[in-house]
Amino acid sequence: IREAAKLMKARRVGSILVVEDGLPIGIVTDTDFRNKVVAEHLPVDQPIASIMSSPVKSIGSQFSFSEVLIKMIRARTHHLVITEDGTHESPAVGMVSDHDIMLAQNNSPSALIRRLAKAEDPKQWAAMRDQAEDIVADYLEKELSIELISNFITEVNDALIERAVQYAIQQVPKAQAINFCWLSLGSEGREEQLLRTDQDNALLYEGTAEGTHEVMLSVAKHVNDLLEQCGFEECPAEIMARNPSYNLSLDGWRQRFGQWIQSPDPQALLNSTIFFDFRPVYGDRSLAVQLQHALIDLIDQNDIFLNHLAANALQNPPPLSFFKKFLVEKSGKHEDQFDIKKRGMMPLSDMARVLMLQYRIVDVQNTSDRFKRLAKIDSKNRELYHSAGQAHHMMMRIRAKYGLKNKNSGRFIDIESMTKLEKQILKSAFAPIKDLQEMLETRFQLAYFR
Repeated sequence: IREAAKLMKARRVGSILVVEDGLPIGIVTDTDFRNKVVAEHLPVDQPIASIMSSPVKSIGSQFSFSEVLIKMIRARTHHLVITEDGTHESPAVGMVSDHDIMLAQNNSPSALIRRLAKAEDPKQWAAMRDQAEDIVADYLEKELSIELISNFITEVNDALIERAVQYAIQQVPKAQAINFCWLSLGSEGREEQLLRTDQDNALLYEGTAEGTHEVMLSVAKHVNDLLEQCGFEECPAEIMARNPSYNLSLDGWRQRFGQWIQSPDPQALLNSTIFFDFRPVYGDRSLAVQLQHALIDLIDQNDIFLNHLAANALQNPPPLSFFKKFLVEKSGKHEDQFDIKKRGMMPLSDMARVLMLQYRIVDVQNTSDRFKRLAKIDSKNRELYHSAGQAHHMMMRIRAKYGLKNKNSGRFIDIESMTKLEKQILKSAFAPIKDLQEMLETRFQLAYFR
């Protein structure tokens, strides 16, 4: 073990292949040293075979980067040994890691983030975001996990936002003396924005010193403009940090949330579904934590608000008609198209949100993650929550696929353009919606509440 460690240090590598008569019999990584040697106090004079992983996962040298990456994912491994005939029973000729592949393709989140950190021209940022969308298309085609894809694109989006805020601060030097936090809202706040849609963001700052609000508005305008240049359109409802109504101090946000919770009219409930999914992206994250605590306190003082929010979550009926046909738009620009956001994804997001607020959990924004947490809390309905999380992932995948295909947000889908299998998958994803709606109806006594 000591000899292997010295060799890895000398070669500056994080893994080493163990061979016997030229044939690969095992692999040892930094993780093995941490978990099997350091953590278990294993003597370093033991043979390397005592900590190696065996048998090795192997592949031939003729495969493409994408094929190698897919095999790694399916084999649940970060390394593959390259052998002469592709099996572990032939001589090893090399080894490749998932990190090697991603860097070679220059399309990993870490690679894009490093490039974003160095790029000075916002036009370069836009090109990098275009590249990220190309990767999403490739990953969807290879049927990679939607969770992996959404994590990837969230990292890229966050890096882009951080770069834009840093750039804006340079343009507004007075902002360097102000403690603030940039918040993503809506689908970006929930880490569910696979494709670029319109912006939903806000700004939270500390203190009420004279001139602070004006400085923060100037920063926000720069950031919103930069994001627009990178393909994120303006929000039609002006839910952006440059809007004075959504660029507030911590006390200002407490008051704003309090107004919505104490007077839950339709507009206040709509705002709640967007703003309560806030996620800190840049700046002092402790400000966002304080706002989360304030939200819990406000709900504790106005518990009836959750009944209003639950009733609002049931506004959209199940997406299928009595005869199991898709409910499509009856008129307008999207006539005869299916609104997968309004009919499918939004009901799941809205119901996950209100159930989490009932348990006073505000530090989880992602819809599928919320259902995972709910499954741990409410074991009686574990299967329903698991089904709901999977359904949301399926709809995210379908929306992204058709958005890329039609070069739009993917929200409205022509049902006739879908394959029979896709229709069946989509219909199966709707099943948890009705069950969850019935649960909310009972849990919040909405028959009496109305």
